[in-house]
Amino acid sequence: MNDQDDEDSDCELIGDERAWAHLEGGIPAYGQGYGSGFRSQLQRAIWGDNEDDLLYDAPSAKRQRKAQRDKRQFITRDQFFELYDAVCFANSRGWVMNVTVDIQPGNLGIVGHDEIFKTFRIWLARYRDWCSQRHIESIYIYLWERPPDRSLHVHMMCHIPDILQAEFEDWAYASIRSLTKPGSLWVAPDIKTRKKATAANQWFAFRYRIKGLSPEIYLPGTGPRRALADQIGVRAEPQGEIGGKRVGSSRVISWKARREAQDKATFIPLACDGDTPADAFWTDMYLRPEHSLTPERLF
Repeated sequence: MNDQDDEDSDCELIGDERAWAHLEGGIPAYGQGYGSGFRSQLQRAIWGDNEDDLLYDAPSAKRQRKAQRDKRQFITRDQFFELYDAVCFANSRGWVMNVTVDIQPGNLGIVGHDEIFKTFRIWLARYRDWCSQRHIESIYIYLWERPPDRSLHVHMMCHIPDILQAEFEDWAYASIRSLTKPGSLWVAPDIKTRKKATAANQWFAFRYRIKGLSPEIYLPGTGPRRALADQIGVRAEPQGEIGGKRVGSSRVISWKARREAQDKATFIPLACDGDTPADAFWTDMYLRPEHSLTPERLF
């Protein structure tokens, strides 16, 4: 159960994994070290070998850069399903996301992208260690935001057994406070716990945290064409560029864990398309003792 040795997806990435993260985030390939796999080749093909390939002064190049910057303000389709499928998978294992932790590093006197992400990795390691000491799995997803009116901050959703929630809350406040820079005014993070949590309040918290969903995502369907944000009833507001991986999940509900479960036919992502009603997304199906598996989505 101890996953301290497994680096979270927010940590330094190398090779094809770095290329994939940069590809999702629209980060240029110039000066980056990638691998030799398909995603690395694709990233280089999109951006070229050097900045001159984009002819920066050309109007078309300026429009291309602006379009890339605009896209980086939002959660992509892959990022949405990374979070959504991780929560569904957690539910299928009996873990409902019953705790939310929202951390504003600026309130700790921590500024600068590199310092913020480094501090978050330190805290995640502490959190995984806290779970390991209590012989429970560390179950979480996270999402970074930097909207126009706020500094860089992170939203988390976690599963903590009801009996440990009060202890976790006390520990999390103290642990996060210990990261505060000397001379900074301590402002407590926003931590909410819910005993006997349900799918309804879990998905309510989830919908708020994906308010940065791109308004340009459309799922295939036969009915009138609607953006995914409209289809599932969430806001689509730009949440700023993130110079790294915007979303992530813990090892036990990661893409790799889900893929292994799919291979064993013990988990199948929700079958959904452009015709799927909003209520079907916010399902309690995976929390049922004998949840029915639906056909795998085709996209």
